Amino acid sequence: MIRETRYTFRPTITGLVRKLRGRLPQSREVWLVSIGWHISAVFLFLALWVFQDFPELSFLALFVSIYVHVVVNRRLAERKLKAHYESETIRRRRELEAVRQDLTTHLDTTTQAVRQDLRRGDRAISEESHIVSSGISYLFQQIQPTTPIWFSRSWAGSPELLATIYDLIIRKKPRFVLDLGSGLTTLVAGYAVRKNGVGQVVAWEHLKKYSQATEDLVSSHGLGNWVSVVLSPLQETMIQGERHLWFKDRPHGDDLIDFIIVDSPPGSLGKESRFPAVPILKSHLADQWTIVLDDTNRVDEQSIEKKWRLLLGETQIEKHGVGSKSHFSVLTPLDRTTLGGGSKSS
Repeated sequence: MIRETRYTFRPTITGLVRKLRGRLPQSREVWLVSIGWHISAVFLFLALWVFQDFPELSFLALFVSIYVHVVVNRRLAERKLKAHYESETIRRRRELEAVRQDLTTHLDTTTQAVRQDLRRGDRAISEESHIVSSGISYLFQQIQPTTPIWFSRSWAGSPELLATIYDLIIRKKPRFVLDLGSGLTTLVAGYAVRKNGVGQVVAWEHLKKYSQATEDLVSSHGLGNWVSVVLSPLQETMIQGERHLWFKDRPHGDDLIDFIIVDSPPGSLGKESRFPAVPILKSHLADQWTIVLDDTNRVDEQSIEKKWRLLLGETQIEKHGVGSKSHFSVLTPLDRTTLGGGSKSS
């Protein structure tokens, strides 16, 4: 009977151990923690039951149990802390790698965009330089000035604008050219009417220093008989219910204006500062009029151009500039025989 009991008991213990080992992790450190817990439990059992009659041994067993328990807990805490640190390190490395990839992608995209912008800028500069040099060359060939002409963008239109004004006046031969603002546009217009042998240029200038400078410039080039510079201060004027600052002077009597250069008042004086030109001068326009509006790359001038179309009726507009960027426009009455020539009309 005893042998049967041992026979049945031993497989049970062996099976229990095997089950326990099968459920426990195989890591060396976790095994040590598990063993420590078991040792602690064994000494606690000894302290409470086996050594009840031996206080010294019971105290020693209890001490060993508590000590092992503390060591095991510290080991577990270190293990958890280490695992947390490793997981945080991996997570942050992944985040840093994602940030690095994003930055690399953004940098590559930005670099490509900058390179494309630089290439476009180079083409635009090259094209503009060609236009500027062509305009200056054309003007000097046609005008052949005896006095130097200094091109300064702070006080002058672009060479393309000046060359276009000169060419238009030579072709259209206007009798009355009105320059709103003064400077090199006035000088070039004066050279053109003198070459035509007919016409008069009148420039309205609201600032005395520029009026005097233009008079001196015209006089130095011997164009006094063809050009008049009028100091015309700006005054408040109501146009379509809105207040504008406009030149004090008006055309005399039945004077008909064939050609208007609109390069003033400055845009800094107010919104759509050059809009009054057409509402005020429309009744003085000749049948075959031409209006040159500068600075159409600005929003205000683009809006003015649209409003002028409505006031002038059927209008043909030629835009000039580098690439798709318009710097000035030439407005003329619509000529239906030239609609296929690429001009924009309304």
